[in-house]
Amino acid sequence: MNHYNSNGFTLLETLIALALLAIAVTGIYFLLNQSINIATYSNDKLEAQKIGFETVVKILNYPNTDLDQLSEKTKGVTVSLTKRQSIVNGIDKCKLKVLYKTANIVYTFYEKQ
Repeated sequence: MNHYNSNGFTLLETLIALALLAIAVTGIYFLLNQSINIATYSNDKLEAQKIGFETVVKILNYPNTDLDQLSEKTKGVTVSLTKRQSIVNGIDKCKLKVLYKTANIVYTFYEKQ
């Protein structure tokens, strides 16, 4: 008689356990990667909002100054300003766009001519 005593795991059981572990670790990796991407985007958006707000304040305080003199010379930042005459005479509708790394912020404000 041939008696087989099974006290350990078989190779198939071990491979299935490793496959399940790999699937779980891969899912956790993608969740962490997504969290890092969201945190990076949020940080970029906050920085773009800060730069845009500071530029709007400077534009309103120094209306006849060139935008190049007002905007920060930070690497990776693009600031553009467009002015259009609004319905009300003597008022310009201004649109300030700030592009910083992955974030794009648009400010709309009104300025006296």
